[in-house]
Amino acid sequence: MIKYYLNILYMIHNVCYNIGQASVHNSDNENVTKDLLGAFISLLIVIVIILFIGKLLWNDVLVSLIPAIKPAKSIWQILGLYILFSLLFGR
Repeated sequence: MIKYYLNILYMIHNVCYNIGQASVHNSDNENVTKDLLGAFISLLIVIVIILFIGKLLWNDVLVSLIPAIKPAKSIWQILGLYILFSLLFGR
């Protein structure tokens, strides 16, 4: 599961790098823009899926296994956990 998160962070890094490269290279700028837009939309879809699956797993599995943990009230809390775990266990 941590490898999955690292892959997502790697995708974010590649998108940011390609945005910087797109401003440098003017040839085939339209294709680069389409590729970046597709990558950005794909990234948003993946993050939304992770957030909803993360909330489901947190509220249904982890709360029942460990009684001291409270359920997550919103996906923003799951996003915060995602960012925290990415910072703690990232490359």
